[in-house]
Amino acid sequence: MNMHMKPFDHDELLKLDGDVPFVRSVPYGIQHILAMFVSNLVLPRDMEVNAAVSDSSAGPADDAAAKGGEPTA
Repeated sequence: MNMHMKPFDHDELLKLDGDVPFVRSVPYGIQHILAMFVSNLVLPRDMEVNAAVSDSSAGPADDAAAKGGEPTA
């Protein structure tokens, strides 16, 4: 039994209606699903870190203005 996969043109991957064999498309599909899953985990964590950094850099005048009080400059 021949265990080698048939060669195909990799430019077909870049076409909207490219002809990619099913056996070759499964690994690309799994890679895409994992990339989407990881991006959904990393992006909210990254935004949380950015929010914490922006909150810690705010001074007392910024805190008072955010709470609706008068700035103490």
